[in-house]
Amino acid sequence: SPSISPSISPSISPSISPSISLSISPSISPADPSSNPSKSPISASPTLPLTDDEFPYALPAFRYREWSKLDKKTQQIAIDDLNYTPLSWNVAGGGFNRVELVRWTDLTSNERSGASQLGYDRDTWDCFMNHYEPYTWDELKDNAVAHQSYKVLGFTRDMWESGDAPDSHDKWWGQLTAAEQKAANGICYFEHNWDGADMHPNLSTFPYPFPEFRYRPWSELSDREQRTARLDLDYTDDTWNLLKSNPLEMGASFYELDSKERDGAHELGFYPHIWDCYVNHFEAYYWRGFYGDFEIAVRTLGWNVQSWDYENFVPDSEDKDWAELTPQERAAAMMLCYFRETWDDMPITEWYDHQIGVNMTLSPNGPIPSDIDMSIFESNGKNEAHNRSRHSRGSIPLIIDMSIFEANGKNEEHNRSRHSRGPFT
Repeated sequence: SPSISPSISPSISPSISPSISLSISPSISPADPSSNPSKSPISASPTLPLTDDEFPYALPAFRYREWSKLDKKTQQIAIDDLNYTPLSWNVAGGGFNRVELVRWTDLTSNERSGASQLGYDRDTWDCFMNHYEPYTWDELKDNAVAHQSYKVLGFTRDMWESGDAPDSHDKWWGQLTAAEQKAANGICYFEHNWDGADMHPNLSTFPYPFPEFRYRPWSELSDREQRTARLDLDYTDDTWNLLKSNPLEMGASFYELDSKERDGAHELGFYPHIWDCYVNHFEAYYWRGFYGDFEIAVRTLGWNVQSWDYENFVPDSEDKDWAELTPQERAAAMMLCYFRETWDDMPITEWYDHQIGVNMTLSPNGPIPSDIDMSIFESNGKNEAHNRSRHSRGSIPLIIDMSIFEANGKNEEHNRSRHSRGPFT
């Protein structure tokens, strides 16, 4: 049976601010839409944000298109000048690509050139990409909309300078008040980037795309994959083949990994949503991070805030094998990216067919087996599964070297999770 607590949490740091009317004017013309839009049961990402949001500047709509829908020129600029990969592009905000956390004036000349070619300028970059987070409080005051927005969201000078955050920072978009949402618009947040939508196409029956590569035995990995897994993530053949036996897997959300570990995970094909769901099963997150279908899932498995956050008792589901779970409990486990083999802690070598080179578990593309009752989620209508590390349980590690901001007189070495996401959003 699984280790003691799957958990979940949103994924991009909220911010705040009143706004001005939205004008959708992508800097780069979109490529032809993909014929396979995401079918994710959790967070199907719209091609463009909803138009009832209002921002101080024109929305760079191209940034919220899935990678394969971008034209080749845009892709090449993003790769060459801004260090994007398809994986980091398809995470809508949150600083998976660290360049997104850097203010315009601190970008290198190549980065600024690339951003300019894509259509950014100082205003749109600092609003939509870093949401003025590298600014000092006094610098914020020079931008009346941004300053007022953060105040509406509950920030004060003391909070800003110490790294503390108000209650709004722990909310999903759907939990914000109308005034808080408008304030968030003022610093260029909307549901898509506040909740950290996963833009990767998802044809699986799980919340996020199924990471086939994680379910290949160690012997089937390339020499380079083995070296990365061993040197950067402390895997051995034994800990790779037996899921959850590497302490990193159950002990850390993606943004709690150190920079070397994150880079190694990225190279293997992980990104925040995949790591936190399929590898960590949201174990690193606090109860307050549950929302929508994920709250239904953990409650269905018998957890509540006392047992989850304080571990003062363990629900019966933790002592059950997959076959003993009810159809509703199996559905809840699937929402946390479990399936029979991973719930029952079966070594990968026992369910991998070496002759045809695929694992022999249930097809991730469905159909959903009849002994799994997904109807428990139908009445909710809200499928939220993002990685907001501010809800996770661990200490918050810095994701970036904040020393680049020291010249501005602001020491940003604190635990504001919109920078460090370390028990993640």
